[in-house]
Amino acid sequence: MTRQTMILGLLILAITGGCSVGAGSHARSTALPAAVLGGGAAATSAATALPAPQDLYLQLAAINRPLWGWQLLSFRAVVESLAARLEIHHVARADLGRTLVWDQERSAYVASLRTDAPAGAVRVVLYTIDPALDRPAIPLAEIGVVDMYPQNTTIGGPVSVPTMHYVVSAAGPNPMVYADFSAVDGEPGCACATVAGWVTDVLTRVDFSARYSFDEDGVRFTATAHLASQPGVFQFDATMEESLLHSEARFAVQDDSLETRGMLLDDDDGTSGGTFTVRVNGRPFTDSNADLTTVIGPQGRSLTSIERLTVRQLYVLTYGLLLNVELPTYLTFNCGC
Repeated sequence: MTRQTMILGLLILAITGGCSVGAGSHARSTALPAAVLGGGAAATSAATALPAPQDLYLQLAAINRPLWGWQLLSFRAVVESLAARLEIHHVARADLGRTLVWDQERSAYVASLRTDAPAGAVRVVLYTIDPALDRPAIPLAEIGVVDMYPQNTTIGGPVSVPTMHYVVSAAGPNPMVYADFSAVDGEPGCACATVAGWVTDVLTRVDFSARYSFDEDGVRFTATAHLASQPGVFQFDATMEESLLHSEARFAVQDDSLETRGMLLDDDDGTSGGTFTVRVNGRPFTDSNADLTTVIGPQGRSLTSIERLTVRQLYVLTYGLLLNVELPTYLTFNCGC
């Protein structure tokens, strides 16, 4: 998917531009104020500072580590290579128990003779990804597997509710599980589904629940997420069309509300662009272009070093759950239809 490769490139540029992650987090999120949820009119004056930027940076970095783990990045690339084959309604009983590996000569995933796949699942080997090509890097380096347990009308019988269970784990004996989530078909007559579960990097676990629906124009995701160790809730809302992606995140830190809005656009002429904005307590804090190479701070001032790092973490947070969990689920679960 060319558009998704473009999006990943923009995000990688933002990450490598200063989005290193720190250890631990001691900023605590709280319940979302009404203003964040649209309960009040936004003020026009600009916010002058981020709340507790050092603490906020550490909190965001802790969340972004599991959302942008190497295994999840590889999982997303796998799905973009195998979406049609892994789509729940295309999986048959003969596919269960098989392990798919990358074939360098064919530049494609193929069924192997390996017998390590669990019963009832299709196993796909995960490798380090070449970000320029959005496919396994050469030489191949195995970093884990994704096991997908489908239940559809072909496998589970005519009255079965379409369900897909995803388990992403590391390579080797007694592997650590980095993600465990399931997609379940929506109610009858609804072109929708719900995906829920968790991702982790050992230090931080992020639990989430996302509902998505689609029509002829595109797909919409509405999600909530929280850290197992903290009481606060993060809300995400995104829409994806043929060449346009909008994603928003809303949450609170200490007594302040934060909202981010990102737009990525892939034009017909092959160029790409977009915007990214940050609002604090409903007031503008930064306006940026799609890859954060141009960032305008409040009242036009330059951001401090820690503010720049924190804005990059906000940028990555805005897209992480969408691109690395919700989008692969959507492509393999086909919106529950």
